[in-house]
Amino acid sequence: MVNALASSIPKSQIHTSTAITSISGYPSAYTLHSPTSTFGPFTHIIFATPAPVTSKLLATLPSHDPEITASLNTFKYVPSLVITHSDPSFVPTSPSLHRDLHFQRPLTPTAASLQNLTNYTQATHILHHRSPHLRSCKVYQTTNPSRYPRKGSILSQTWFERYIPSLESLKTRREVFGRNGWAQGIDKMWFVGSYIGDGIPLLEGCVESAEMVVAMLLDREDGKAR
Repeated sequence: MVNALASSIPKSQIHTSTAITSISGYPSAYTLHSPTSTFGPFTHIIFATPAPVTSKLLATLPSHDPEITASLNTFKYVPSLVITHSDPSFVPTSPSLHRDLHFQRPLTPTAASLQNLTNYTQATHILHHRSPHLRSCKVYQTTNPSRYPRKGSILSQTWFERYIPSLESLKTRREVFGRNGWAQGIDKMWFVGSYIGDGIPLLEGCVESAEMVVAMLLDREDGKAR
């Protein structure tokens, strides 16, 4: 799917592993800056970064609206760890008790590197529970573990920052960054990410908000064409 979506874009215009550190210019003529290069000018900017990162980038633009950066700062993030593994000790031993997700009350982490997860609820997803393709290999995915899976069973692990909704941030999302939010499209800048999607902030929220912004952008450009 990624290849299909990107197939119409010249490879010279696709930049990966490129950290954008600042923005300059004005609507319809934005320039993005990395430590070694500049890119642009661009008519629109779509911020597909976590809210705190977006706030910092937006603040580098001399003409930025401080009310937008303040709104972005209402979204709070906490560290989270996801480990994909083959250690069955994270779920009940009896298959009759197996469900898609298994939760464990917060425990004091056993490893110093997991101390940031103190008081977090551990959740283990049995990836092979409903997939006949994975049943032979028994794969699990544990979020915010209180201990590491046994040695040799870890397939991958990723630390990241996860947005934690609050009443204040939900109000901001709806009024500022939602489909009818006043900040979407202002000065030809758009905002997407899990913090803008409905429900639990997961990858689905990223896709949902991206589709919303694309539809809004196309409606605006189509209206100009008419």
